[in-house]
Amino acid sequence: MKIITSTAAMQRLSKAWHRGELTVGLVPTMGALHDGHLSLVQKMRKHCEVLVVSIYVNPTQFGPKEDFKKYPRPQKTDQRLLEEADVDVLIHPRRIIFNIESRGMKEDVDIGFFEKTFVGFLRSWIFFKIFLGTELSWIHVNAD
Repeated sequence: MKIITSTAAMQRLSKAWHRGELTVGLVPTMGALHDGHLSLVQKMRKHCEVLVVSIYVNPTQFGPKEDFKKYPRPQKTDQRLLEEADVDVLIHPRRIIFNIESRGMKEDVDIGFFEKTFVGFLRSWIFFKIFLGTELSWIHVNAD
């Protein structure tokens, strides 16, 4: 399994895969992998030739009383689980969200249903932050 920490490197690799007409699958996560994540990895593996998993602990998904610094980051365990699951690439970027979020992207995204259901009625901002982190993973990987 190749480990990439640069979104630019990920984009170059993705372009090469697409030039070779390979199907690229992505499973975006915040790490601390569990059986649910691994089930998604197994399902995605059946639908693509190149499987990428992203691990990005998105600081904007944490509320003011939630401790971003205490979020579990079992890097070695996550890497071992992904290697055992036959993942081709792990992208583990350090920063991806602040530049795009500062461009005012929220006005272009309608996630109203989610903001009024599930935990959205308690944390109205949470689904936009989840969407943004996930969308950025898709942009950098250019998954099919």
